[in-house]
Amino acid sequence: MEIKNYFKGRAIKKFMAKLSQGLQSRYGSSESYTVGQVQKTVDALKLNSKYIDFAIFVFCDPEEHKKSGFHLEKINKYEGYADKFFYGACGASSCGSSIGGEGSCGGGSD
Repeated sequence: MEIKNYFKGRAIKKFMAKLSQGLQSRYGSSESYTVGQVQKTVDALKLNSKYIDFAIFVFCDPEEHKKSGFHLEKINKYEGYADKFFYGACGASSCGSSIGGEGSCGGGSD
């Protein structure tokens, strides 16, 4: 089970790094993005939409969550990754900003 979680974590990390860079280049730096911007960027970059729920949670503010019908229960399957990305590795704050972090999302290597 540990190996599965390791690879899942790496996949999420790579997805989020590419998406973060894509959002910044397409829409500029922002505290948050709309659900539509996140979805369009995932499509444009041809990223696997498997982690789109997690991306919406991280990159969109709570008002966007409500408008789109997004529920935080959708990210329960990420087993602790929400805390890692939302409160630390991506530089996110409690308001949903994840831009400009160091390492995992904002431009680290891996």
